[in-house]
Amino acid sequence: MLDSFPLKCQVGNTVLLPVRILGTGAADPTKEVGPGVTITRVSQGKYRLTTSDYVGKLLGVLAQFGQAAPAAGGTNIVSWDHDSYTASSKALDVFVEDPGTEAAAPALADLATTDKLFLLLVFNQGGPVV
Repeated sequence: MLDSFPLKCQVGNTVLLPVRILGTGAADPTKEVGPGVTITRVSQGKYRLTTSDYVGKLLGVLAQFGQAAPAAGGTNIVSWDHDSYTASSKALDVFVEDPGTEAAAPALADLATTDKLFLLLVFNQGGPVV
């Protein structure tokens, strides 16, 4: 039933698009996985994922952050702009935030060269999601 990549889910008209990014500091990150996706650094801690084609209505994003040597205090926080992905933009803005410490407030932070960010984008291509 899976007719092509990106991976089609067995749930309704749902498409799962896996993306893995390797940090490069203050530069465009390296895409390790992400068919049909271009990734650019917009500003500190803000990354734009642009798909070559409109995939469908964005239902959600699952994120997992990895570090070679995790810092004390936990891993970074990943958020995304749920209004940015449209048929005309085909772009999704993702934000990486350092959770801060007791002495410092959270702030946007670039992915370091040892950081990896895995995203699973979930789209609906029309019809009911059951």
